[in-house]
Amino acid sequence: MKHDEVREFNPDLEPLVLRDGTVLDRAGIEAMVAEDVVVARQMRSERQRGLVPGGKSLTAEGVRSPVVQVSLPAPTYELLKRLAAEQHVSVAKYTRRLIEQHLPAA
Repeated sequence: MKHDEVREFNPDLEPLVLRDGTVLDRAGIEAMVAEDVVVARQMRSERQRGLVPGGKSLTAEGVRSPVVQVSLPAPTYELLKRLAAEQHVSVAKYTRRLIEQHLPAA
């Protein structure tokens, strides 16, 4: 069969073996689906909490926003993580809000 051909497949009757050796039978398919469901739920949860990396630019469409990196004492960082979690945002978003609150308006 050519790689671009499609044929009917019944995993209960005959498993299908992919090129990489993956066996597609009922159990294999159910395991793959279960894994995909877990990943999808994690991604949805991260989106809902605003934790998706590579989000929209804060500067302008198609422009990378500048990055600021700081070092903190471990206890300060732990407090920052806890406060961000309480607000259901990432440490970066929480820190950005703190900075914006203490700077004069641009």
